[in-house]
Amino acid sequence: VLCNCSVIVTSRPYASLKLQQMSCINRHVEVVGFTEKQIEDCIHRNITNEHKAARLIDQLHQRLDVFSLCYIPLNCAIMLYVYKQEDYQLPATLTQLYLLYVLHALKRSAEIHFDDLERDEVNDLRELSDPIKPPFE
Repeated sequence: VLCNCSVIVTSRPYASLKLQQMSCINRHVEVVGFTEKQIEDCIHRNITNEHKAARLIDQLHQRLDVFSLCYIPLNCAIMLYVYKQEDYQLPATLTQLYLLYVLHALKRSAEIHFDDLERDEVNDLRELSDPIKPPFE
């Protein structure tokens, strides 16, 4: 089965080692994520106000729970998106970070698909308009 695959993706290093030993696999690519310098460069590229970018970097060095997420590029993008949407403030908890990301994503989607939804109308999953509410009840 695996010999017919074009790409095999795993997040488990031990599985990757076993897969590399197979004769039908001729290439191994490992995505290791960002370095600390790349995280800072990403922040500076996405936040053009130098003061706000420096403040975020300082906050991340104090909030190692959030900073450790930023080594994964997608998590870094989520953190930056929420930071900008929340008027350049980091949420107090990781749960709030992800909840705010989901809420903002739902707001954007609802704005595109439902004309009657105002941008500031949804601040909680319980406040979703009727067409998009059922999956969250």
